[in-house]
Amino acid sequence: MSKVLVTGASGFIGMHLVDALTARGDEVTCLVRKFSKVERLQKLGVRLVEGDVTHPESLPAAVAGQDVVYHLAGCMMALNDRQFFEVNRRGVIHVAKACAGQQTPPVMICVSSQAAAGPAIEGRPRVESDPPMPVSHYGRSKRSGEHAAESFAQRVPITI
Repeated sequence: MSKVLVTGASGFIGMHLVDALTARGDEVTCLVRKFSKVERLQKLGVRLVEGDVTHPESLPAAVAGQDVVYHLAGCMMALNDRQFFEVNRRGVIHVAKACAGQQTPPVMICVSSQAAAGPAIEGRPRVESDPPMPVSHYGRSKRSGEHAAESFAQRVPITI
């Protein structure tokens, strides 16, 4: 049994991840924003910690003592590109800094998006050796978040 933190837990993928983690017996903490829909999370008996990846001061207490941090929080719709980058890049930085600030940094699993890689090339599926070519503000912000995560790899065990 691991102690885990999930950011973005009230989202579609996050909810499925929390279901799987609780089913296998992990001790799950969910970082939730003040107005997040948490009814389903509450039914699972997970610990809820109010915070926001864009507010770095809210993160150290949530990260403390965790074995793994699943960073799923992200912004898929925004009025401008600045909003995408605030969550999808700066949010990664804030979570990674909170992890790096621990005596024993937890493993950080940073969930990105196919949009960071870009669309298929010449009708064939993309492979990891293809150079990233995001075509949207969202995709560019997620790719920027990947770069941000990579910059912490010397201090935090990270998987993207």
